[in-house]
Amino acid sequence: MRRHCPRCGESGYTKVGSIIAARGRVQRYQCVNPKCQKKYHDSLKLQPVPQRQAYLDIEASQLTASFGHMISWALKDRGGEVHSDYIKRRSLKEEKRIVASLIEALGEVDEVITYYGTRFDVPFVRTRALYHGLEFPGYMSMSHLDLYYVARARMRMHSNRLATVAEFLGIEGKTALKPDIWVRASFGDVEAIEYIHTHNIADVVILEEVHDRLEPFMKGVRRSV
Repeated sequence: MRRHCPRCGESGYTKVGSIIAARGRVQRYQCVNPKCQKKYHDSLKLQPVPQRQAYLDIEASQLTASFGHMISWALKDRGGEVHSDYIKRRSLKEEKRIVASLIEALGEVDEVITYYGTRFDVPFVRTRALYHGLEFPGYMSMSHLDLYYVARARMRMHSNRLATVAEFLGIEGKTALKPDIWVRASFGDVEAIEYIHTHNIADVVILEEVHDRLEPFMKGVRRSV
């Protein structure tokens, strides 16, 4: 089927993920015309689109994005490899680079899975993207599953932290970062930053294992980013 941009009529396009429409999930396209770049989809010509799920976790210098900055990110394909990036030195230019690399990676994902990402990871990245003038994925461009709310609703734990849930489920590998590591990283210590990055990668691996254990009890908890 020959497809044309509804704004400028250009026939060239690139695929940019999928969108949840009223009648199901449909492929989304972006016009290749540099003066147009409109994103659109075939609203009445639905087609099955394989969902790419990925586990996201970030590490940052602060809990608020107005005072803090990103240190690293990790994105693990479900059943696949881990993609990641981290700042090589303490500078706004470096942070902009890793925020941009994460946004590019998210552009290939249909559903992002986090742990407390609704309140931290996703809004933190969005805020830093806005600060740097980068285009963060728009509403309904991908769906978001936050396993924190699954664990809180389906289990009765004394704490709903990922470390607590993972330990209870017998999943090993989740460790706490010592304050000294964070302090050193905040001053640009490369060894400390690389250590945080390694910890970041371990978290998305653990997150997938937690998802596998909780998935039989999940229903209707997905939302947009």
